[in-house]
Amino acid sequence: DSVGCSDSLMLGGCRATVKISGLYPDDGETACTDSARAWVATRLSFASGSSGVPLFVPTAAEIADGQTLANATASALMAMARGDFEDFERDSIRVSYEFECRFRPVFVSDSLLTYSYSGYVYLGGAHGGAAGLGQTFNRMSGEALTFANSIEPSATDDLRAMIRRALWTQYFTTETDGEGDLTLRDVLLIDPDTLPLPSSAPEFMADGVHVTYQQYEIACYAAGMPSVVLPYDSVAPLMRPAIVRLLPR
Repeated sequence: DSVGCSDSLMLGGCRATVKISGLYPDDGETACTDSARAWVATRLSFASGSSGVPLFVPTAAEIADGQTLANATASALMAMARGDFEDFERDSIRVSYEFECRFRPVFVSDSLLTYSYSGYVYLGGAHGGAAGLGQTFNRMSGEALTFANSIEPSATDDLRAMIRRALWTQYFTTETDGEGDLTLRDVLLIDPDTLPLPSSAPEFMADGVHVTYQQYEIACYAAGMPSVVLPYDSVAPLMRPAIVRLLPR
């Protein structure tokens, strides 16, 4: 179902705007639909950009109806902004807040459903923060696929090596700084030899598994969200057999 809402607030020279839009999971009363709705609801509960405590806890009634959930998210964001602005007004502080949330299915097969969520939050300062997350679900069981339940434990190091190579060849380009060619080590904030798997889940798409690191997770803000595609013929040998059977043919 298509859902959306927008709202704005002006208080004491401060302004806040919120825009929420998306295609809410509506594939009948199935385990997959329930899982996808719960995932979208969780993403929206952190729409304020907080990495700790959710802004609100969606109720069962809100999760059951996408428009009700979107409205509840907007109301919670505006309430948070109002509380901040009332404090700012006493100190004559002027600031603008922006919140934008989008979600939609990006891949559907007989076996898999992949949802995408993108969010942007600006709370003043030099720049805002963005999130680009995805989640793939087993359409038969509703199970959310993760690195832990998709990749054979013994193949984790091989997966890291595959991602490391793809980051350089697909996302970062080789440049010359006058003193020699740059390497992956030069463009990351971490040691590439100890590259972690992303905090966000792998996204199973038509062309392969999409792997995305969030802002600041491994690289500076200017580098954005490093993302690569691992073709199925390359990554399938590292997967559990039950997951391989779900892959697009």
